[in-house]
Amino acid sequence: MTRHADGDNRPVFPLMRPALLALAARRAAAQYRRKRDLPGAVPGLYGQADQVIRARLAKAEALFEEARRERRPGYRPARHVQILAALLAEEAARQAGAPAARPHEAARRQAPARVPEPA
Repeated sequence: MTRHADGDNRPVFPLMRPALLALAARRAAAQYRRKRDLPGAVPGLYGQADQVIRARLAKAEALFEEARRERRPGYRPARHVQILAALLAEEAARQAGAPAARPHEAARRQAPARVPEPA
């Protein structure tokens, strides 16, 4: 993941968004768990392919950004943060070459359960 040139260890925020929105999304992304958070961000995505998840999250985030910029009455900042955090976490996992799930969830997916052989 790209880092700041001045040596700051924070990930660079990849989108031009207000500082408070970016900060909230980064903090939420640090706590992101796909199984828990993805269904709340965009229902129906859990279990889809990673690229499908990222594409749908990017589309949802773009719609929320448009609503924010146009100051639509139905815009909900908390929902925007939720979607943006999921997008950041999924993209960070892609760049790291790892699934977006936490390590204990990834281990469960990678190591199939051993079925005892019949005696």
